[in-house]
Amino acid sequence: MPQPTVVTAFYDIGRGAWPLVVRGKILPAYQHRPTAKYMDFFRNLAQLENDMVVFTTSDLAPIVANIRANEAPKSETTIVSTPHIEDCYRETAARLADKMAAMYEYHPKFLETPHYPEYWSPAYVLVNISKADFACRAYEEQRVQDDAFAAWIDFGYCTTADVLPDSRRWRYNFEPGKMHLFALRKPDSRRPIFDVVRTGDVYVTGGHMVGDLQSWKRIRDLNHNNLETLMKCGLVDDDQTLLLMSCLQAPEYISVHRIRRWRSIFKDFNDV
Repeated sequence: MPQPTVVTAFYDIGRGAWPLVVRGKILPAYQHRPTAKYMDFFRNLAQLENDMVVFTTSDLAPIVANIRANEAPKSETTIVSTPHIEDCYRETAARLADKMAAMYEYHPKFLETPHYPEYWSPAYVLVNISKADFACRAYEEQRVQDDAFAAWIDFGYCTTADVLPDSRRWRYNFEPGKMHLFALRKPDSRRPIFDVVRTGDVYVTGGHMVGDLQSWKRIRDLNHNNLETLMKCGLVDDDQTLLLMSCLQAPEYISVHRIRRWRSIFKDFNDV
């Protein structure tokens, strides 16, 4: 049973310097994460002995490579240097900024959490909606074998080391031909998507996803189409709402697994 190759990415979008108050509301303390804090979190994920592909900027690439080498020296690791996320998607970033401003200007009381970054930070949304792009790129550049599973895991996923499997090896018999997503609650097909945007409720979590090449291509296209659909309606949200929309649109291609808590994939779905 093969072990999924972990794909992740990190871009400094200035979270350490985010304001304390946004749109008249206090931004929760956990939202303020300087780069050093992310590197501390990555030291935990870096202990995982699965093959790993990390996308980041050239200034951070040596730091990431050094952490991985120290934590899992015998594991295969590929660090890919890229421009900053906003430079990769300049047109989309500008459109997001415009839609975010308009959504709040015309409907300031619509959102229950207008101060959350998915409603005012284009860079935050870009990082989140690009996860499938990175996974597909890893395949395209042959950093993941065509017949292997790739697992997106957020760079800061492991806030503590105890979420990792004790063996530090992770594998699971995921069904081929399906995109495997993980949900805190069962998706509700009757609930309007605008109401999910309004409340910020989470059904499908974005921090961990697993699939084969065709499944990653499919979810990438679905997510980008869903973002376009939202923006045409004057709305913006992060990847978790886009993934929910994908689940409702293409259930035959997606397996939704219920999870007990946010960061339980390595222990709830592990055959090692």
